[in-house]
Amino acid sequence: GGNLGTVGSVAWQFNRKGQLYVDAGQHDDEAVLEAALEAGAEDVVLLDNEFIVTTDVASLDNVQKELKRAGMTASQAELAMIPQNPVAVLGRDAERLIKLLEALDENDDVQRVSSNADIDEALLAQTMS
Repeated sequence: GGNLGTVGSVAWQFNRKGQLYVDAGQHDDEAVLEAALEAGAEDVVLLDNEFIVTTDVASLDNVQKELKRAGMTASQAELAMIPQNPVAVLGRDAERLIKLLEALDENDDVQRVSSNADIDEALLAQTMS
């Protein structure tokens, strides 16, 4: 029932950030937080046994180098589009949105999918299994 926009048509609704992923099982919470913030990171969040270190784009490389210098290797480093205003999506609409996002992600012509949808974790787990 919706429309697909042109490339970049909703980019204004997202902030471009750098993100690093560090295994939480190998490092102390306070050590990661301290090293990341001292290196210039904006935020550190623990999610599913992994620290997500968020930086501005210009600081991504420096933060990654400083974490490595502190003995913390990022399993992944990327540029991400972070939604400014997440929107709660519930019930049948959430199920349909998940199917759409999966179809877009599987399309060979699509390089990356970003969304501002805030979908309940239980529903996500249920549809992913």
